[in-house]
Amino acid sequence: MQKITSLHFPETIAQYSGFRQLLLFFDSMTQLLPAEDSFQSENHLVTAGMLEQYAPLPFGDDLAKFKRLIQDIQRHSPDFYGSSFSSLSASNTLQVDESSVLNLIAQMNPKDETRANAQRAEALLQARLLLKLAEISEIEEEELRENIQSINLKKSLLLSTLKGDEEEVGALLDALAEANISSESPGRFKQRLKAWTALLLADPKAPNWLVTSGPNDAFYLLKDAVETKTKPEHLFTIPLAGAISGLEDDQEYSTFLADFQNKTKACREILFSHLSKAAETGVFQKNKTVTEALEVWEQAVQALPAHDTNKLEFYLFKMPFSDLLIEGLGLKNVAPQETSMQNTVFAVLK
Repeated sequence: MQKITSLHFPETIAQYSGFRQLLLFFDSMTQLLPAEDSFQSENHLVTAGMLEQYAPLPFGDDLAKFKRLIQDIQRHSPDFYGSSFSSLSASNTLQVDESSVLNLIAQMNPKDETRANAQRAEALLQARLLLKLAEISEIEEEELRENIQSINLKKSLLLSTLKGDEEEVGALLDALAEANISSESPGRFKQRLKAWTALLLADPKAPNWLVTSGPNDAFYLLKDAVETKTKPEHLFTIPLAGAISGLEDDQEYSTFLADFQNKTKACREILFSHLSKAAETGVFQKNKTVTEALEVWEQAVQALPAHDTNKLEFYLFKMPFSDLLIEGLGLKNVAPQETSMQNTVFAVLK
């Protein structure tokens, strides 16, 4: 039986709480990286072989130049990558060491290459720049979220001792915490999807028929954009355990996960096989075998000591994944990937 795996879309930095849930169903996940130095080799999901991270377009000997360029951008315009890096595609709006970008592109692409190849290389470099800056921004926002947790703890202590207007104090502390939360604008989000798509289309080895997405707008953006051509078909929904009691330790989690995956191996293989067939033929056969497999899965999840329950919804788009991205993001003059799977299975974590 083939390995039950999926490409995670469109993150460029691992969201480990989400992966912990998804790996209940999948044997492993694949994640694309903007550059080799994004690889998080110390994470237990990576070391255990459950999360494969790789750069489709490695910089190789030019990685040091790329890192220096990132440092220049951060040093010359600190707020560039935090709020306005979606303007990267509009070179006339750049106010940060544009000559460094052009110089790096020239060094990475000899002058005897065709203009088309040079333009393609420039677009791919810009995509990796944007994704790397998004990754840095996400790391900094995670640090802010940790600070917010500290603020909330202080809030609890304060409210427990105050004798005055607790409601007003609570509102002020909530406002302070919310002021540190950075939300991604729709325009910046779409630019990030375009950059991620550039990496995917440049890599013929990338998984291209079963993709997962966290609780973001990626699925809905694509769904709304292509629904006049093809409406996604809802296939089925499975429950997933959220935070599982007593499994904060990485080694304990790995032991638990191996046991759970082994117990549910038969029903997972049945569901994955039917999903694969649907991606190949465009038809999902929800027969008795599938129904029984779903029942076995639900019973297995219900038996877990979970604090909460999320769900994973599977949808079928009747077009290849690269076509779905190109159509959904309005990309012009972009060639789709060659694939034997003419349909896409999209799993949304909620």
